[in-house]
Amino acid sequence: MKRSQLQTRINVLMVLVGTFFLILVVQMFRLQIQNKKIALAASSTIAAQERGSIVDRNGNLLAVDLPRWTLSATPRNIRPKDRANVAAKLSQITGIPASEIIEKLEKSSPEYAPLATDLPWEVGLQIKKKFDNPNVVTVSLNPKRVYPQGKLASEILGSVWEPKGIRRGVYGVEETYDEFLRKGGTWPGMENQKPEPLPDQYRTYLPSAAGHDLILTIDRAIQFIAEDELRKGVEYFQAEKGMAVVMDPHTGEILAMATYPHPKTRQPNPVTFEPFEPGSVFKIITAAAALDSGTITTRTMFTDTGGIIVSGRDIRNWDRRAYGKVTIKEILVHSLNVEAAKISLEMGPGTFYNYLRRFGFGEKTEVDIAPEQSGVVHWPGDKLWNPLDMASNSYGQALETTVLQMTTAVAAVANGGNLVRPHALYGLVDDGNLIRYRPPLKRSRIIRKETAKALTNLLVASARIGGHDMIPGYPVAGKTGTAEIAGKHGYSLNVTNASFVGYVPAYHPKIICMVTIEKPKRSIWAERVAAPVFQHIVERTLEYLQVPPETQTARTPTDDDNN
Repeated sequence: MKRSQLQTRINVLMVLVGTFFLILVVQMFRLQIQNKKIALAASSTIAAQERGSIVDRNGNLLAVDLPRWTLSATPRNIRPKDRANVAAKLSQITGIPASEIIEKLEKSSPEYAPLATDLPWEVGLQIKKKFDNPNVVTVSLNPKRVYPQGKLASEILGSVWEPKGIRRGVYGVEETYDEFLRKGGTWPGMENQKPEPLPDQYRTYLPSAAGHDLILTIDRAIQFIAEDELRKGVEYFQAEKGMAVVMDPHTGEILAMATYPHPKTRQPNPVTFEPFEPGSVFKIITAAAALDSGTITTRTMFTDTGGIIVSGRDIRNWDRRAYGKVTIKEILVHSLNVEAAKISLEMGPGTFYNYLRRFGFGEKTEVDIAPEQSGVVHWPGDKLWNPLDMASNSYGQALETTVLQMTTAVAAVANGGNLVRPHALYGLVDDGNLIRYRPPLKRSRIIRKETAKALTNLLVASARIGGHDMIPGYPVAGKTGTAEIAGKHGYSLNVTNASFVGYVPAYHPKIICMVTIEKPKRSIWAERVAAPVFQHIVERTLEYLQVPPETQTARTPTDDDNN
């Protein structure tokens, strides 16, 4: 793609994204003014349960407390002859019919009459000014949590629940950082970080009146791209659900995390909470373990007969074909189950499962988007384990992982061998200062750089379509996975989870992305379902980030790549 054409596409994309968010400008400007009013004029009246605001990595507002008042009265302190006058004054300020106010005063208990909730900030101030006796008319501040971007990033943010009047975060970062957002102070592990002046790009909405806010790694534009393309893919392929994550493979910063359809309020994020059998994308891990342990090299030859018996079970390639003489390159390109099983059996349970532990399977990634599931792996020594598990695990069956866990594992290949800790927090804002979040690696050097380099070459070959890069000018290192879904009577070929995971540009990766489409009907194959959705998300994201094309293309592995 020529530079001029790329710039034109970038400009078009930015116009589209800008148009989508234009309808939010007026509301967000109002929120900005309102926040400043609260901070300057009403700091003494802020309720103890006021929550801090949340913005994305560019300072776009994602969550904020709107000041809202609850109006009540004490009927026994209002003489019957004065009730009409009180009701008239309140009606003039609130717009509530005076007759309705009088009726509530007369039918409520003498001690307490609820008159209205969710009154705007200015209305509450007018009532306080008009009625200076709280024993007659009372307005109490009860903030309302709003999300200016609508459902965008809702699975990441979570929500705020108010059981019995106590506000607390439920799911997402609202839950993980609930104590900080409510009470302020430090966060475990952050006390050693030196506070920095808050950059100007965040000062539109921060600091909030509450004084303790979050800046996320999420990019609103990339989140919109991921949700938009995921929606298109799920609807076109008539699938039940889709999941996607876009992450920086070097730092673990989550740029976008999407699910379609959006889960209902107060439900866990499927990307972190719903384990599934990943299928052939897991062959990346099998290949990494075999190459890194020295069990095979890129030149090791196998004879694929199309079938193998393990513990009495017949394992076949997905297309039931036999491919004859093959190397690990052909095993990945053609996604050969039989040879992947042979490789795992040759490694043996000690080596194979040691690498699964290194890559983080069977344990939580420790992401800060609550809650998270660890996935399921049957380890050697478990009552239900036998060699068939190891053979099946090699191509992503008989174990479960989440989309985020699988993405994080492959990110270790992309970044040269380090297992990162995925996270959505960029930094905390406390007392007007920024405290950057710099999480340590979860594990360093789980595979050698040479292994990662050789495997990247193999994955570039695996992801090419008809000898060409999936995204022109940007070599993709990736792998498809069409996982049959187990039912009451075993696996059904007609019901699948279609996945694609890859990093781009392959040799200097800026992003890693995984897409999983659950139970597609138009086609069951990942290369036709998940790969195009991945392609569209990544292509638009690269344009938005203005990542230049990578001139280096896929090459045949050489002796230098042997392990």
